[in-house]
Amino acid sequence: MNHRTKLEYMLLGRLMVFHENIELALEKGLKAEWFSREELKKVFIQMSEMFQNTGQFEVSGIEISDELLDVLYDYGSFITSVNIAIRELKKEYHKDLFQNKIKEIMENEELTTEQKSLEIRELSEKINEEEDESYKFLKPQELLKNWAEKIENKVMNGVKSPFPNMQKYFNFLGGQLVIIGARPSMGKTALGLTFFKETAKRHNSLFVNLEMNESEITERILASEADVPLNRLSFREQTDRETFAISEAIATIDNMQFDILYCLKMDFEVIVNKIRIAHKKNPFKLVVIDYLTMMRSGKKFQNRNLEVEYMANALKMLSKELNTCIVVLAQLNRSNEARTGKNKKPEMSDLRDSGGIEQAADIIGLLYREDYYDEEMKNEDFVFLEMLIRKNRQGRTGDITFGFQKSSQRISGGRDEN
Repeated sequence: MNHRTKLEYMLLGRLMVFHENIELALEKGLKAEWFSREELKKVFIQMSEMFQNTGQFEVSGIEISDELLDVLYDYGSFITSVNIAIRELKKEYHKDLFQNKIKEIMENEELTTEQKSLEIRELSEKINEEEDESYKFLKPQELLKNWAEKIENKVMNGVKSPFPNMQKYFNFLGGQLVIIGARPSMGKTALGLTFFKETAKRHNSLFVNLEMNESEITERILASEADVPLNRLSFREQTDRETFAISEAIATIDNMQFDILYCLKMDFEVIVNKIRIAHKKNPFKLVVIDYLTMMRSGKKFQNRNLEVEYMANALKMLSKELNTCIVVLAQLNRSNEARTGKNKKPEMSDLRDSGGIEQAADIIGLLYREDYYDEEMKNEDFVFLEMLIRKNRQGRTGDITFGFQKSSQRISGGRDEN
């Protein structure tokens, strides 16, 4: 048994013995193709799919012979660091891949000696790049060349935000984490759904639904798109005009490009893996999560702030890994309501369990409605919803005002307040 095969048995055995290490292995990018033996490859695929689908791993759910299981258990005690084993296996995989490719080139009788030498050199450079794709050096010429190619091909790293006045502040760029914070019933879900469905009219998008049931989210999207009062839609009391508007909305939604991840459980790691798997099949330009503090990590933390900080940073890393924009809705605490006077506008410190949210986010927008705190305006249906941009790595901060039809939860185009 060669070194690579022994390493495969030891690593897979380690995962079999210590189930919690499967999550770490997936985070570090362990791939089935790195296993040279077909029986080990099949076992790893079963393990990873089970964990990604359920958030758990049970040996009883794996199709494996008792003989192979005993061998894996024996080898599993030979390594102590999963990180080191994964790095070593990746190197062995690339080394064998390189050697096999060289053999193919050398045995190709159609190539001259010079051509073989050139192909081997190019292959070596490519393999070296793939071995450590997480880090790379860029010279000025390469940096400018890459940028110029994107400009020439009109390639944008992301998509435009849905309203022109929003675009003055930020767009939904790949690798960015946007936090939208608000008090309950302020309009954060309505705004998140608007970002989601307007983007889905042009680009593939994902809405991670943690709060509403299937009927609720369907009716929210329909009511907003058709501009029909949500309660009339829910109780099937719409007029002929509203019925026609709903029919048009259905046709529009039917042509959108989106997925909705409906979550009965709030397991953060499982949700992240579900997003990652779906993105690989059909990449998302925008992911909206409603909302952050409903999720719970399977890891142990000293307090809730540290847990929320971990989740915020993990979502930031996920946005970079997938090169997509992730918009996360979050609740604010009651601090702004306790302030004296009429100024109830929220501040970044009002983010509930804020921890490291401020540090992880590229953009933070806080929602405010005057009618929310003014008894005389409570019954007004059309109101203004302000998004106070208080952090923006893309550019300037400022306030954007949207029109908000409370009955239909419809958000209309924003205007720049600055």
